[in-house]
Amino acid sequence: MSWVNWILVICMYPFVLIMYFCLKNEGHDPKKRVYYGVSLSKEQAEDQIVTEIGNAYKKQMKRLLWISFLTSVPVLILPSFSIAFTYWCFWFLFVCFVFFWPFGIANKKLREVKLEKGWTTGEAQPRYTEIKEAAGIRKVKWYHFLGPVVISIACVVWAVLQPRDGREAMLIILAATFGGMTLMFAALAFWMDKEKTAIVSSDSNVNVNYARARKNMWKNFWVAFAWFNTLYTVGILFYQVQESEVTGMFWLLLGLYILFTVILLVWVIQKSKALEERYADKMDLKVEEGDDAHWLWGMLYCNPKDKHTMVNKRVGLGTTINLATPVGKGVAVFLILTLLSMPVLGIWLILDDFTPIQLKVEENCLVAKHVTEKYRVPFEDVREAQLLTKLPNIGRNYGTSMDNVKKGNYRLRDESISCEVLLNPENGLFIRLETEDEIYLFSGFDDTETRQVYEAMIK
Repeated sequence: MSWVNWILVICMYPFVLIMYFCLKNEGHDPKKRVYYGVSLSKEQAEDQIVTEIGNAYKKQMKRLLWISFLTSVPVLILPSFSIAFTYWCFWFLFVCFVFFWPFGIANKKLREVKLEKGWTTGEAQPRYTEIKEAAGIRKVKWYHFLGPVVISIACVVWAVLQPRDGREAMLIILAATFGGMTLMFAALAFWMDKEKTAIVSSDSNVNVNYARARKNMWKNFWVAFAWFNTLYTVGILFYQVQESEVTGMFWLLLGLYILFTVILLVWVIQKSKALEERYADKMDLKVEEGDDAHWLWGMLYCNPKDKHTMVNKRVGLGTTINLATPVGKGVAVFLILTLLSMPVLGIWLILDDFTPIQLKVEENCLVAKHVTEKYRVPFEDVREAQLLTKLPNIGRNYGTSMDNVKKGNYRLRDESISCEVLLNPENGLFIRLETEDEIYLFSGFDDTETRQVYEAMIK
């Protein structure tokens, strides 16, 4: 059992608790007269059937909370990191979706009850538009993100200008990835800031003040996230320059990133809750009955007639995306692909971990294979070949670094030069080849295979 496995699980427990308490409390919102995503009057909500549905919902949520905790235990006891990580990926997907299941069931039952009992007014519900400050309320300014954006761009430029010693590719990837996230946070902030004023009251002043408070809250959220992401970018680049292997500092930085993200999410949830409570008595416009059909399972909003990309959640806090809009569809596809890519990554790690290295002589060439990696070095290109009884001091520039597999571009620390590597570091024998353009370090499945290949080369 590795301490890395503990970090994987411990970092997820706050997420599990946030999912549980948010969805548990979002079951009903008497102020909005919405129960499990279905609009009901106060009298209808007091019906015995509605109470029974609510009690069943709470029991299911508690049961799933314990199941989520118990199903995380295998991550801590599985000996192989690749298997443990793959299991964790599937567990993460399970946790992401499982708590929505009871809500969907409660929503389906309530909609059936509402239809059976005829709990509809049949009256057309009016739609409102706020004309006061119709040009929109803006809280996000360009200078709020100037610092993070400039630093992120500087990190990318710095990575591009690094010496070509094999590490520059990983530095550029890291700088571009996290720098791009900072730009994305800024874009999201401006996008959310341009959304039209939400109509929550017949009093325009209430609508305007409510919109200002919400937009200011989200501005602070995205600015804080952008700054922390930028600091993390600087930290991870500094770490990558100092250390090429994944050490405790890497996981510490990752743990801090996840912890800060959780803290920031808790903060915005609490601020949203406080804002809703402050304006609860002033929200005199009830939820439109006809919108029940536009809320899939009571949580996903899909209304082709509504041109708003983002809307207030029908139940609970925050905003959600209208899946009927082009942006909504794009975001939905991106999230689905991102989530599904996690177990694919885990399965790939298992292949890397358990596929043996193949080293052989073929057509006067040394051939080294592992999954998709393949090196083919003609004997005529080899200037020097050595059989090493000890693995040199190497550090990864980019590639794979596991307990039983190292492959990719590495740095020979004692010689300050790069080399191509495909070997099992647990072995005792290694082949070093030097050509005019490259240095290679290879090993076979075991020492016997490595020695046989070396002897076949020097004949």
